[in-house]
Amino acid sequence: MKTAKYADAEFVKVGACALLKGVQHNGSVVIVTTPVQSYDPITGVIETKTTRYITDAAPPAKLYKPAHGGYPG
Repeated sequence: MKTAKYADAEFVKVGACALLKGVQHNGSVVIVTTPVQSYDPITGVIETKTTRYITDAAPPAKLYKPAHGGYPG
């Protein structure tokens, strides 16, 4: 299975195609994928029959943790 990075997902639905922007795959910038087999909205991983697309976006920032060791609230 090939792996490609993407910057933004315009549309993703399991069983349908996905519209991805900023894809580093075969020289493309915007692509419509083959039908999506699985999609994890938390990690941004999209899998089709032949390719795994991973987000090129920055990972989420760490949760705020004060110096005294507790969380507010």
